[in-house]
Amino acid sequence: MYCMKKALLTLLIILIFQNISLAQTGGISFVYVNGANNNDEKMTRWFLKGVEKLHPVLKCRFEKNDEIRAIFLKNGSYKINPEPTIFFWGDRSKRDLTFVRENIDIGRAFTLANEIRDMVTSYLHDTIWVQKPHNMFPILDDLNELIKKEYEDGNQSVILGYSAGSFITYEYLFNKLPYINMDVILNSVEVNDELIDYIKQNPIKDTCISALTKAKIGVVSSDGKLIIDYSVGRFRNNFLKMDEATEQYCTPPGALKGIVNFATPLVLFYSDLADPAYELTQYNVYMIKYILEHELFWISVNYREDPFGFPTKEICP
Repeated sequence: MYCMKKALLTLLIILIFQNISLAQTGGISFVYVNGANNNDEKMTRWFLKGVEKLHPVLKCRFEKNDEIRAIFLKNGSYKINPEPTIFFWGDRSKRDLTFVRENIDIGRAFTLANEIRDMVTSYLHDTIWVQKPHNMFPILDDLNELIKKEYEDGNQSVILGYSAGSFITYEYLFNKLPYINMDVILNSVEVNDELIDYIKQNPIKDTCISALTKAKIGVVSSDGKLIIDYSVGRFRNNFLKMDEATEQYCTPPGALKGIVNFATPLVLFYSDLADPAYELTQYNVYMIKYILEHELFWISVNYREDPFGFPTKEICP
């Protein structure tokens, strides 16, 4: 956890050069998302105690730095909330992890192979588990509800993703930011002139990938394509529900101020984004454009000596 403190404090220097303007007065909540291997009681306590130690140090450094105070906190107009906000998902994978370990224990003998299996399971199970859509999407929905609740209470949020928690912060940006506008949807409807005319006649708010899925307009396929349901009747009916789905499933504009990832292996597990032929790469371009235009920040802080912290040169080619 000491490394977490030291790495995150470098964020102070970076934020000096960020043009961050807060759209409303109020508090700023730091939302901490846990990483892998935090699903037993011992590691859960380690994470929670670590956050309790880290948050006041980080808060103090922000408030005592003149440049950060002027730029990020607008000379005291905004206050970092004294208590950390914790979003914990480690317990959700416990059942599946127990299943794996029970199988390892069948006929267990003290061998090098069994010890390696146990070590690999401890380090990698949750990292793989959380990337599966049927596990990830409920986590994203719950995190979004937390961010929306903070915003309703007058707080804007900075989400801090530790280790595999950085997968959640990335997926949150990709699925929940409302960077899908009418032009993006029209470009996805390639051949059906009737649907194109219908979309133009019924404009909707900027929306997000989650809302498109929840409203049954389309889904993102396993090969990275946004697949639209071209059935005219279903499309017309579902499209009229888009604004309602956007309200429920997308990040409210202004609710999120930035993302900080630390000790993140994001580049290792999402290396397919380097392929320009992968369609989701284009949606990442839209996402980055939204981040820049709305003056959000997205920072990864890794240690050179940390074997699980992979350098993040770029997210899109």
